[in-house]
Amino acid sequence: MDKIAIELSKLPFIETINELKNEIDSYRPFPKDVEDRIFQTLRLRWSYESNAIEGNKYTYGETVTLIMEGLTAFGKTTKDADDLLGHNEALKYMLSLIKDERDFTETDIRDLHKIILVKPYKTKAKTLDGQPTSKTVSIGEYKKLPNHVETSLTGEIHYYATPEETPAMMTELMDWYNINKENNEVHPLVLASLFHHKFVAIHPFDDGNGRLGRILMNLILMRKGFPPIIVKNDDKLNYYNVLNLANRNLYKSLVEYMSDLLQHSLTLYLKGIKGESIEEESDIDKEIALFKKGIKLDQIINIELNDEIKRSTILNNLIPLHNYLYQKLALLLNDLFLENNLTIKFIKLNSIDNVFVNSLEELTNRIEELDSYVLLGYFWKNYKIKDADYRINISIHIEIDFDDAEYKVYYSFDKHDKPKMIFKKYYDDNIKQDEINQFVTEQLKFIMNFLKNNQ
Repeated sequence: MDKIAIELSKLPFIETINELKNEIDSYRPFPKDVEDRIFQTLRLRWSYESNAIEGNKYTYGETVTLIMEGLTAFGKTTKDADDLLGHNEALKYMLSLIKDERDFTETDIRDLHKIILVKPYKTKAKTLDGQPTSKTVSIGEYKKLPNHVETSLTGEIHYYATPEETPAMMTELMDWYNINKENNEVHPLVLASLFHHKFVAIHPFDDGNGRLGRILMNLILMRKGFPPIIVKNDDKLNYYNVLNLANRNLYKSLVEYMSDLLQHSLTLYLKGIKGESIEEESDIDKEIALFKKGIKLDQIINIELNDEIKRSTILNNLIPLHNYLYQKLALLLNDLFLENNLTIKFIKLNSIDNVFVNSLEELTNRIEELDSYVLLGYFWKNYKIKDADYRINISIHIEIDFDDAEYKVYYSFDKHDKPKMIFKKYYDDNIKQDEINQFVTEQLKFIMNFLKNNQ
């Protein structure tokens, strides 16, 4: 492996890395606040991207708010927040090692693992015969059970070191590192890249190996005065591909890939030193693009509420609902009560007075007078079943409200009750017949139970 590392250190792009670092060094010493600002930007980006690769749902903006302000994002899990905060604490621990000019040991690796994962938790797993199960992820301890994974594309099993092999392989990895870090012919980028690959190939812990492997890779680089490498979530397939090539002893692609990322970080550093913006302008653009990508064109509301929309909504939604409800109510109640009545009223445009009409069809002909809502009142009075309370009455109220982008349908059993919303739809979305059927069935059952209880 030593010869391979030396040969990889002679590749042309390594010289480009050196030239960029030398240019940065030519500006030293530069103000501490400048370096702190540059590293803070890289640190926040690093925390976001590294956790996103592992499935964390926080956006970059939410990550910044969590780490800088301590505010969690609405709708995101506590585990996602813990992972981001733990990663940030691990970076602080890493910086303390660099400040103390102390290299890391196996004990430091286990301590970093504790910090990243925060606390033990349950995760999905498989038994030796492939059956689904769960296991508790330990923190700061090498794995006790196999953590092989099934690849998503082919379904093949990717095998890592067994629990029995792990302690010896980690010792060998640290021996390899300690020997090669003293070899001036091995470039820090090559050393960091190969260490990262060997670490994730062992996968020594139950979980968190990717995040920790990237931290250790950057710890090696930063101890030599380089900025951190940031592997981006939207490029993770290429990242996985070069790691897979390295599994077959093809290391050039891995080192070249990491070289491109390191050049990017070095370039950002140079911009920051020169007083230029180091924020990636594409960050918010990417979030906007991803958000809009999930929205279909036919979901975008482009409606200006007008008389024709009101008329169409009444014809296609309120009339079918009214006809079916009134038919079923009449079938149930007309023979049981002495009186029945239907009222239809609406608020006239620019008026607080109620206007009554005889039918919804008549209303559609007067649609230009309609302001914001239509109310239907169904009344049955004086229960005529022998020995029952003659004063039992039934009333149902259906209201449709017209908002700018959507219409809402409410109901109540008494005009003094708070209306309950049953439908809320955009104007291009009609109430389906099975939705009407379900609502009417529920009301009929309620009324029948009410009458049974008052016999």
